[in-house]
Amino acid sequence: MNFDFDRFTGNWAEYAEIDIEIPGSVQMALKNAGIIEDWNIGLNCNKIEWIENRHWLIAGRIPDSWVADEHSKTILECKGLDYKGLVMVNGKEAGRFENAFIPYTFDISSFLKKSNNTIVFVFECPPKNLAQIGWTSLIKDWKPRFNFGWDWIPRMVQTGIWDNVYIHVGNNYPASLEQLQIITSADKKINSGRLTIKATPNTPALRGKVKVELTRRTEKN
Repeated sequence: MNFDFDRFTGNWAEYAEIDIEIPGSVQMALKNAGIIEDWNIGLNCNKIEWIENRHWLIAGRIPDSWVADEHSKTILECKGLDYKGLVMVNGKEAGRFENAFIPYTFDISSFLKKSNNTIVFVFECPPKNLAQIGWTSLIKDWKPRFNFGWDWIPRMVQTGIWDNVYIHVGNNYPASLEQLQIITSADKKINSGRLTIKATPNTPALRGKVKVELTRRTEKN
């Protein structure tokens, strides 16, 4: 996209240097900057549908005092990214995300310099449509469907960082299981089922054990 990841400039940009509060959406940043009108008034929501047809970059700099030494880890933890794109650290791809409902963690240690480190979230265009009635079994994109128009809300396809972002520096970061996937199937005729769990452990988790417990929930009267 002809973007300079060091200077945060690029001649393809229609708008640039817009302040954004995190957590927050691209739409809210544009509204606060006076570029778009309040979508809650009249038919203004129809005037801002162009936003979902653009890639958006949310950029910032990592303070030099946060950069760890070469023997420590720097972990980027993102609680909510809506919805699909890349994380670029100093112009290099450090990770990808494609689900607005789950947190992501990225080990960015190897991408950092001693100073002047940049981080850019590149948000790709959202899906064209996540239809409502009769489409649930066909939906493969993990993004809030009501953004695309529901019986109680107009079309308002948000893009942005909807939850907190943290940078953890040091070696004492917690064990975790990433890219968790749970698949279930059942055959009621023979009263049998299958549960498959897949996950990728981070380095601290490799030193421990994982306990999986399947319990039957009882309802209280």
